[in-house]
Amino acid sequence: MPQPDFDPMDGLSEDDKAYLDSHRSAFERQKRAHDNDEERKKAAEAHIRATREAAGIPADAPMPFSKVVAAVLAAPTGRISLMVARPETNPHDIPSTTEKFAPDWNSMKEIIAKYDGTWVISRHEFSVQVADILGFFGKDGWEKPADSEKETFEAIVKSGRVFRTDPA
Repeated sequence: MPQPDFDPMDGLSEDDKAYLDSHRSAFERQKRAHDNDEERKKAAEAHIRATREAAGIPADAPMPFSKVVAAVLAAPTGRISLMVARPETNPHDIPSTTEKFAPDWNSMKEIIAKYDGTWVISRHEFSVQVADILGFFGKDGWEKPADSEKETFEAIVKSGRVFRTDPA
């Protein structure tokens, strides 16, 4: 049991004492910052209201997060074209691989050439909006882009060679 006149700083070097003091002052600064959280919260709410008003959204109207993001983000121009290949299997067979994604047919050929079998390939086109991209990949809370599928065809892979069937 320590004696009543015990000093925990006794025997420490000046460097050790400076180190402990710097930590103590850092904790004090952190506490002061957290004490000001109410002010920062009010400032953030004011900023959100101003941003929504600038985007033409009523400040007090509740909106789902995806619609707020879609409304507030600037609409970039352009479209994304993406090919999706799904292996065709019998109902009780286990597929040799999962679906594959590629930006164009040449890239897709290189990817699927490793897997023998029949592939159903579809080309999708959608805007570069974040909401459309997230919706295309099926993220929760995001709607799938309408009419994104532009063409569908089959490809047969045999011994590393890829044969595309043209749509009729």
